[in-house]
Amino acid sequence: MSLQRFTSLQPERELRQLQSLYQRPKNALGKEKQGGWYRMQNLSETEAEVFIYDEIGEFGITADDFVRDFSEIRASKITVRINSPGGQVFDSFAIYNAIRRHKARVETIVDGIAGSAASFIALAGDKVVMAPHAQIIIHDAHGFVLGDAADMREIADMLDKGSDNIARVYANKTGGTIEEWRDLMKATTIFSDVEAVEIGLADEIDGEEAAPTNDITDIENILNQRTKVAVGG
Repeated sequence: MSLQRFTSLQPERELRQLQSLYQRPKNALGKEKQGGWYRMQNLSETEAEVFIYDEIGEFGITADDFVRDFSEIRASKITVRINSPGGQVFDSFAIYNAIRRHKARVETIVDGIAGSAASFIALAGDKVVMAPHAQIIIHDAHGFVLGDAADMREIADMLDKGSDNIARVYANKTGGTIEEWRDLMKATTIFSDVEAVEIGLADEIDGEEAAPTNDITDIENILNQRTKVAVGG
């Protein structure tokens, strides 16, 4: 990688031009945002739409801007559309909590995929909807560490604690237990639109009638199916 130097005979004017190149873009609500992984727009005076359509919090981009922008929405109804493979857990929890505490009625819609950390962001809505053929993917928390054996054990404990925290979100939504959801997370479980509704992660499939409330046996059945696959049954 070669180093390129910037020189100018008119540094004051050129500096202003250079600064404009790095000016942060503004979203549809007129607020600056750091990255392209979310977009917000007003549909009317009473309704706003938010798109989370990329990785969350990657490459040094934090949830700071999202939370600030989201809290400034004054609409009484907000639709949050999700098509994200996930991202940083702490940023995702900040987004989850920002959605939960907003005074508006929030409907989250999984348009394509709500994977990893995006899966529990989807559950922050007052109503959770699956678009036809959309999927939710859950798994245990991941992390990287460079160090000795003590460091490895410490990060393993942290990851278990983080995974329990995520499992608690699923359990609170569905009525299952943290232990049951950890088993599904360890297996990396993919839920179709129908399965997400059946197990209680989502309330309905867009364009279809709402399904009846899930029963605890739905989780037990999925766990049993996973066990049969693992032993080759």
